[in-house]
Amino acid sequence: MSKLDTLFNRKPALPGDHPTAPAVDCVAKFWADNIQAGKPSASKRITDKEVALLIESIRHARALQSIILRLGLTDDSLQILSEAIIRHSSALQSISLEFENLPEAGVKLLSDVIRHVPALQSISLRCFRGCGLTDDSLQILSEAIRHAPALQSISLEDGVLNDDRMMPLSEAIRHAPALQSISFWCGGLTGDGMKLLIETIRDMQALTSISLDGLRFSEDRMKLLSEAIRHAPALQSLSLECGGLSDDGMKLLSKAIRHAPALQSISLDRLQLTDDGMKLLSEAIRHAPALQCISLCCYGLSKDRMKLLSEAIRHAPALQSVSLDCPGLSDDRMKLLSEAIRHAPALQSISLDGLRLTDDNMKLLSEAIRHAPALTSIRLDRLQLTDDGMKLLSEAIRHAPALTSIRLDRLRLSKDRVKLLSEAIRHAPALQSLSLEDGELTYDGVKLLSEAIRHAPALQCISLCCYGVKGKEMELLREAIQQAPALQGVKLTNFTGDRSLFDGL
Repeated sequence: MSKLDTLFNRKPALPGDHPTAPAVDCVAKFWADNIQAGKPSASKRITDKEVALLIESIRHARALQSIILRLGLTDDSLQILSEAIIRHSSALQSISLEFENLPEAGVKLLSDVIRHVPALQSISLRCFRGCGLTDDSLQILSEAIRHAPALQSISLEDGVLNDDRMMPLSEAIRHAPALQSISFWCGGLTGDGMKLLIETIRDMQALTSISLDGLRFSEDRMKLLSEAIRHAPALQSLSLECGGLSDDGMKLLSKAIRHAPALQSISLDRLQLTDDGMKLLSEAIRHAPALQCISLCCYGLSKDRMKLLSEAIRHAPALQSVSLDCPGLSDDRMKLLSEAIRHAPALQSISLDGLRLTDDNMKLLSEAIRHAPALTSIRLDRLQLTDDGMKLLSEAIRHAPALTSIRLDRLRLSKDRVKLLSEAIRHAPALQSLSLEDGELTYDGVKLLSEAIRHAPALQCISLCCYGVKGKEMELLREAIQQAPALQGVKLTNFTGDRSLFDGL
């Protein structure tokens, strides 16, 4: 495998990410190679010549396992594309369609692929501006899903579902022989449709993953859903959008989490909890026997609520991963969270989004990172900190004994900050993965990072933003990639330079 196997079109596997099959993003590759116009809108029509080039790439791809289509295509183009995929992609495991207005031929393409590609395990359908999906095309899609022998995962987002369409679809997913995972946007479902979905979930004994966004909670619906979760014997992962959830609703949900026998991961978005609601959730986290991963987006997190959550993190027996999106944490709340991170016995991964940290807060977090006994992965996206705060973070990275993965996406990178970070990377004994996406680099920054990459003893994956990086900077980066002793995967975003520079790597 080439060291640059993931360059431009594929994302290296980073610790903490869900594993994905090797992928060819046909649209991203096509536009980057032939039009030089960046990422197009989902409604952009492509010409017959461009479709032919796309089909050629599918025809000659060896062991193609995943396809993502994001462009508007004519009915004829979709028919040709469907035939190419069925004929030349017998190993295809995953297909994703993203459109603004989905043509009926797009549903037919997906249905044909589901029916005729025996290895297909995952499908995803997303419509940005209304669906255009007719009852007849939904019936065709449902029949294909029902009889797909290997299909394990279905994702339907943004405008696909409504009450009328839930009946044929519920029958399809209820009887799909291998189905294990569903992800639905439920904003179009009201009383009857939502009730039917929950009843379907309750009857699917093999279901391991549920993700439901756009929910409109009522106590009756929450009661039904909680019963389904509680009695799902194989359920391992639960993701819910929880806007408008009352204390009574949280009581039902917490009871379900606490008693679900196999539940390992929960993700709750748009939480607006009272003190009583947070107490209920914290007790569920603390006592759920198999829970390993929590992801919470919380608004209005008071000191008392953070204390409850921190105590839960600290004492949850199996908890390995914590992801929090909690804007505006003050010093006293950060202190509580840092103490929880430092003393959680099994915690391996933390992700904190959008933090604006004072130097005192950064000192607390850095001490936690440095001394957490099992911590292997940190992700701090959109982090706002001072230069002194960057120094504290770099010291923590340098001396954290088990740290293997760092993601600092959308971080402002001055020369001094890159210097501190590069020294940390160079001397971090176990670091295998580094991501600095959407952080613009200067020439001096690229030079410093290149030296760090060249000499980092264990570094296997890097992801960098290359906006404005060209010429000498890119040559330095190429040499560093070539000489890095353990490097296996590279992702360069916003790359506008000469790709031939990387030929042969």
